[in-house]
Amino acid sequence: MFTAIGWRPYFLISCPAFVELIREFYSTFEFELPTRYTGETPNVIHFRLMGREFNFSITQFNLAFGFITREYAETREYAESACDYVEPFLSHYHDVWEDMSVDRQRYDPSRSRSSFLKDPSARYVQRFLAYSYSGRKDSSGILSRPEFFFLWSMKNNIKVNLGCWLAAQFKTVLTKKNKPLILESYITHLATQLGVLNLDDHDLHLAFEMEHLDVVCLENMGVVERLPDGFHQFTRPGPPRAPGAHHSARAGPSSFPGSAADTAGPSTSTSAPPPPPGTDDWQHLREQVQDLQARMTNVDANVAGIAQNLAQFLMHTGFAPPFPPRPPL
Repeated sequence: MFTAIGWRPYFLISCPAFVELIREFYSTFEFELPTRYTGETPNVIHFRLMGREFNFSITQFNLAFGFITREYAETREYAESACDYVEPFLSHYHDVWEDMSVDRQRYDPSRSRSSFLKDPSARYVQRFLAYSYSGRKDSSGILSRPEFFFLWSMKNNIKVNLGCWLAAQFKTVLTKKNKPLILESYITHLATQLGVLNLDDHDLHLAFEMEHLDVVCLENMGVVERLPDGFHQFTRPGPPRAPGAHHSARAGPSSFPGSAADTAGPSTSTSAPPPPPGTDDWQHLREQVQDLQARMTNVDANVAGIAQNLAQFLMHTGFAPPFPPRPPL
């Protein structure tokens, strides 16, 4: 999915974060675009790292990060890559939300949740973006407008100018009160790419220990759920579910409303039991069970296929899958 928008290098970056580097970068960072600009417009990005000043165009910023090659920078595809929201997303994102989710409410960037997305791989990618690009460490699952745009672009193979969006995100940190400093690993990566930092020889102080977006984290966020056989599957799209909800939902008949599980103690009802079902009732019940079994088999097959596709995608990008894919049925 990241390859579809030209962001595969972004997905592969993993560097430690250093206090001094973060402070120096953010205290000197500037990003100003004139009314008319291109990727080659000079000196729109300014910052300092390890005592050295840098002034870049958007293209130079992309090259410094290693997001693009010099050959790709000469292509029409790069020249047309999106530095802002594009049509039809910009004017019709409510319709886009209706197409990509099971939510019946209109899209609201402050309330709409990624758990409603139909595509489970999109829910996984959104959490990665929330942690890395947006810098949200909570598990609320709110789908911001940029994250929504990136997912739509991935679905439609719209190339997105990573350097431009990243510069805009750095600037956002500086213009909003109480917004935490984010994208720390990418600042370190930029310093190493520019040749001003050697990760094997420095006296910088580590800002924090890296957190891994592993299967336990995904379980806690409700992206995946553990099955009784030890495998994992993506949760179904819909309202967020509390961790462990999958097991309680399969606890048996006692978990349904009106059963003993919903009462404070054992039943004291003295009403007569219902009459035994007749032959027609048993036949109808048998048909319902068979239909349910067929549906569950189809669901299991679909989930296994999705899990395999995601595992192949992660291995292709150099990451070990956070959970083993279920074997094909």
